[in-house]
Amino acid sequence: MHQYFIRKGFTLIIYPLAIIAILLPTYYHYSQSFPVAYWDEFLWVGRSYFIDFYSHRDFHNPIWQTQESYDQPKLTEFVYGIWISNLYKNEISENNTYGYTSFLLQSGFSAMDKKFIDTYRPPSAQKNVQIDTWFSGDTDDYVKTYGPQFAKAVEIIYQARKLNILILVMAVIFLYFFSALFVSTICSYFVTDVRFQ
Repeated sequence: MHQYFIRKGFTLIIYPLAIIAILLPTYYHYSQSFPVAYWDEFLWVGRSYFIDFYSHRDFHNPIWQTQESYDQPKLTEFVYGIWISNLYKNEISENNTYGYTSFLLQSGFSAMDKKFIDTYRPPSAQKNVQIDTWFSGDTDDYVKTYGPQFAKAVEIIYQARKLNILILVMAVIFLYFFSALFVSTICSYFVTDVRFQ
């Protein structure tokens, strides 16, 4: 009986915690070393401004008729918007109804239909610079090529990557419990072996 509880404790608590303890710092380390790709990350994070319009129930705004509103599924962009706006709440103006949208535009993101940019960009913000869509690099590369305002944009993308890391680790833990429940405990150890992650 005692052995059963030890085995169950290892399966339900110790092994999943070990997976988390190994994968979180490993994924974080790698996430900081990958270059920031404009085509993927700038666009996905940049379009998270739709959470502003969704949370204000502003569904009649013509911004919902733009290509940016239907080009990609919104759930991921909404999740990024919630995550990033909570991290940067103290930098978002309370006087502006669409403070998060203005914050993104001020930080160098321009993934918005051009005819709306001037409406939501704060007057103090610099004009958005057109980035080569295939450009990638680290903070220094963006600052050297496009200017100092892009340091903030790259920092925001690194924050978004932290969310990706959490989701990825949760997916591995889900896979572990799913395979333990429906296949076998031995199989769950193999499919989540951190040496193969």
